Amino acid sequence: MWTAAKIKNHIEKIDDDKLFSTRDFLSYGPRPAVDQTLWRLVNAGIIIRVARGLFIKKDAAIPSAFEVAKAKAEAFGRCIVTSGLQAARDLGLSNGNSSKSKDSSHGDAEPNVSEVAYATNGRTSSFRFGKIIIKLIGTSPRKLGLKDDAVNAVLRALWHHGKKACLPETISQATNRLDRVQRQELRDAEGLMPYWLQKCFQFFRKEPKRTKKKRMDFNWGWAYFPKLE
Repeated sequence: MWTAAKIKNHIEKIDDDKLFSTRDFLSYGPRPAVDQTLWRLVNAGIIIRVARGLFIKKDAAIPSAFEVAKAKAEAFGRCIVTSGLQAARDLGLSNGNSSKSKDSSHGDAEPNVSEVAYATNGRTSSFRFGKIIIKLIGTSPRKLGLKDDAVNAVLRALWHHGKKACLPETISQATNRLDRVQRQELRDAEGLMPYWLQKCFQFFRKEPKRTKKKRMDFNWGWAYFPKLE
């Protein structure tokens, strides 16, 4: 009874639109007692379970996939940023758009189930949020240190693709939404890039050259962009 009373009192003090997790209540009693109390509150319609271990109050607006992923990560002391996989999808460099439909032709796979991915400092995991599979991809500190903006989204996307990103067509597609200032910022970020990507973006004032296999010559680089005088 003491555990249930403490949990109910805690929930009453939470902002109406704020997500909360099972882990927020573990100081009030053993895990089975906490789970049982939350299960009863869900059945009573007082709270809504939006994902495994995550809840909102009954009158709260349904959160976005990003808000759910962020709350899930923070419950375990982790952070999230846009993953290279998701950045590539958003820029049209991977099959699918910002979410990827599951192939419903495989046995038990559900139709109309999409997937979004975020990079995180920890092991890779995934969980269900309605019709969305949210994937948290374990990522190196070097990549997590990149800002979550348009310029670094391009860098993440090309980094995710690997050396095959060193094709003029791919780089053009990835950068065609950037303005002149953002392209300069991308140049300035060269020190954050792996060596092979730095070679792609070395500044040479000459036309691109391609090999017989139509793969970019590494002497090609920033000349693909307009000159910044």
